[in-house]
Amino acid sequence: MTNYYVFNGDADGICAAQQMYLNKRQNFEPITGVKRDLSLLKKIEKAKDSQISVFDIAVEKNLPYMAKLVEQNCHILWFDHHISHDIPKHVNIEYNIQTDVDINTSLIVAEYLNDSLSPWAIVGLFGDNMSEPAIRSAKSIGLNEAKIQGLKRMGELLNYNAYGSTIDDLHFHPADILEKMRPYDEPFAFIKNETLIDELAEGHREDFQEIEQIEWLTPNIVRLPDEKWARRVVGDFAYQLVRKEPNKDFAVLLTLGESYQVGIRASATHDYNAGDFCLTFPTGGGRVKAAGINVLPRNFLDDFIRRFNNYFIK
Repeated sequence: MTNYYVFNGDADGICAAQQMYLNKRQNFEPITGVKRDLSLLKKIEKAKDSQISVFDIAVEKNLPYMAKLVEQNCHILWFDHHISHDIPKHVNIEYNIQTDVDINTSLIVAEYLNDSLSPWAIVGLFGDNMSEPAIRSAKSIGLNEAKIQGLKRMGELLNYNAYGSTIDDLHFHPADILEKMRPYDEPFAFIKNETLIDELAEGHREDFQEIEQIEWLTPNIVRLPDEKWARRVVGDFAYQLVRKEPNKDFAVLLTLGESYQVGIRASATHDYNAGDFCLTFPTGGGRVKAAGINVLPRNFLDDFIRRFNNYFIK
């Protein structure tokens, strides 16, 4: 029986998969991609008689492939925190899905494994901009400020690495990152012994030197150019906006040829649901405070601005 780990290429997906590996110590075939590559089960839709563990991927983006896989006697163990309104039941599928604003996939996996205070889960929380629950967990296990900042830096940089239109945009393939992590029981040894995080920090510094090329369309909506550096910074830049102005909701539009890729970051002080808003678009989805639209045609820009203002600004 083949054992597949299907995971989002960001910090949360990687750290969730790492925790499961450390608990099971079983070999697996990694299936992953850039952060917005969500229909990952398509890559293994012909698998038969296999065990498939899914981390940080929305159910609704994989419905047709799930149906094929369970018909082919595959068993699926699913962990996620994204909003999916259509979650089909099947004897071969076990779901562990929570969508509360302070919970992500790394934390769901940690709780499933009865290790809710795992430092790997803290890295994943920081990567998803969930600093408050990350710091609470870190302090509850007695981590000092230097170690907390080390996990924060790691999570944010792993998340930065996941953004791009294709794998070629990324500094490191997410599967290669997980492979480097596998020998380490905890992230502190990984940080100490591997150069990957420092290399990502240098790439991050160079990319953000270009950030002046952005264009504000409204006080809450910004457009980035069709450049490789922009495809890498788009996620971290969006989080920086809400950290700097926590009472505002933002949309970051990344130009991709004749369309835009949209990232929404909702204010923690508002009740607006970014995931539900994005699901009103054909290629949208996400979670309560961070969501996106994969393809927004350029001629729908004015309509998007109107709908964004009606929903978030009013």
